Amino acid sequence: MNFAVEMKSSTSWGDKQLFPPQQIPEGALDPQREIVRRKIVLYHNFFRTKNWFVEYKNFTYADPDVDLPVTGHYTQMVWATSHKVGCGLAHCPGGPWGHFYNYVCHYCPGGNFDTITQFPYKKGKPCDDCPNHCVSGTLCNNPCYKRDVYSNCAELVHTVNGFCNQGMCNATCDCGNEKIHKNYPWGQ
Repeated sequence: MNFAVEMKSSTSWGDKQLFPPQQIPEGALDPQREIVRRKIVLYHNFFRTKNWFVEYKNFTYADPDVDLPVTGHYTQMVWATSHKVGCGLAHCPGGPWGHFYNYVCHYCPGGNFDTITQFPYKKGKPCDDCPNHCVSGTLCNNPCYKRDVYSNCAELVHTVNGFCNQGMCNATCDCGNEKIHKNYPWGQ
């Protein structure tokens, strides 16, 4: 995950002090035309991303009844294909709890898509998919910074002549099997 200066708009979203968080629209596109997702949290005294990460206690891999309100920060933080993050913090005097801090992070590409939220990453042995691009024996460092619009791009590229020229399967067409870019269904 890399910090992305171009996603510094997180600070301006924090300054808006919008509540409830659902009022903030999602799905905006960053300069690389990737969908951005926001994660928002309100704190009285301090913020630590650890508070988002501990939601793993409420998450069960592959559970179709995943409850995003209690796991969504965690699943976004570990989303396999997210590779950029930009965060902002704003002090908000007043509001429903008195003084609080509004912390907003933009992730790109965004995760937590309704149909695959229970699969934020591929379960298995570390670095099985990237034996020649593995850091510390646990993390693949060969991401593809492009995304597929369709989930069945592998099939479309092989069955529709010239499909790569349409720009809907950029990860499959440009990155192939050399770079990590796919979320569930894994292994396709």
